[in-house]
Amino acid sequence: MLSRSATRLKFSANLGFLFTDAPNLREKCARAQRAGFQGVELTWLRQQTTEEIVEQIGEMPVVLMNIEGGDGELGYAAWPGMEEEFKRCVYNTVRRAETLRCSCLHVTASRQTVANGETFSKSEMRETYLRNLQWVASVLERHGMTGVIEAINSRVSIPGYFLDDVKEAVSVVSDINSPSIRLMLDLFHAQISNGGLTQLLKDYFGIIRHIQIAQVPGRGEPDTAGELNYEYILELLDRMGYQGYVGCEYTPVNSTTEAGLDWLKPYL
Repeated sequence: MLSRSATRLKFSANLGFLFTDAPNLREKCARAQRAGFQGVELTWLRQQTTEEIVEQIGEMPVVLMNIEGGDGELGYAAWPGMEEEFKRCVYNTVRRAETLRCSCLHVTASRQTVANGETFSKSEMRETYLRNLQWVASVLERHGMTGVIEAINSRVSIPGYFLDDVKEAVSVVSDINSPSIRLMLDLFHAQISNGGLTQLLKDYFGIIRHIQIAQVPGRGEPDTAGELNYEYILELLDRMGYQGYVGCEYTPVNSTTEAGLDWLKPYL
C-alpha cells in the first residue's frame, strides 16, 4: 500500500453503511473522525431537522448528500410526471446542503417501475432525466454546488434501476454539458455492470467528482476476499492525481466498523 508520505487521497465514511451500531449521528461522526476519515456522506436524514444535524456533526465535513425523495428513496429525476415534486426535493436539499456546507449532491434517478406500479420506457425516462438534470445544473451553478449521477447495478443491487451502466451515465453527463453535473463512480457497481475499472478511470477521469469503494461481490471492506485489488486501484488514483474523496460505502464484515479498518491505516 501507499506510505503516508506518498498518498494524497482523502476518505469519507458513508454513514448509511458504516458505524450503524452507533445510537445517533453525533456518535457516528465522532467515531468516523477518530478512525481517520476526513469527511462523511449523508444519505436520507429527513427525520431530523437541519439544525439537529448541524449540532450533531460537529466539525466533521459533509462531503456528499443525496437529493431527497423518490420510490424507496431512489429519486424522482427520471420519473415522468414527477417534475414538480423533484424540483421541491432539490430546493429542500440545496437549502439543507448550504447550511451543512456540502457542495456535492447525488441526484438519484429512479427505478423503471415506480411506486404506483407504472413502468416507463428507457427512452421516456432518459428524456425526463435530461430535462431535469439540465434544470438542476442551472440551480446548482447558482449555489456553487455540483450534482453527481451514479450508475447503480441492476443485476444484483437494485433491479430495474434506470441508470445502471457507467457508459450511459457518461453519455448523460456529456449531453448535459455543464460543469455542475459530474460523475460519481462507485467501483462496486461499476465492476458488476461494466468491469474494466482501470480503463473506466482513465477514460472518464476528467468528469469524475466522487468515487465510492467496496469489495465485489460481497460489498465488504476493500481488503476482504473478492475480485478487486484495492491496493492497486488506490495507488492508481493517487498517481493520477485524484483530488476528490474516496467514499467508503461498504458493509463491514466485522462486529464493528473499526474492527475492519486495518486497510485504511497506511493512507492516514
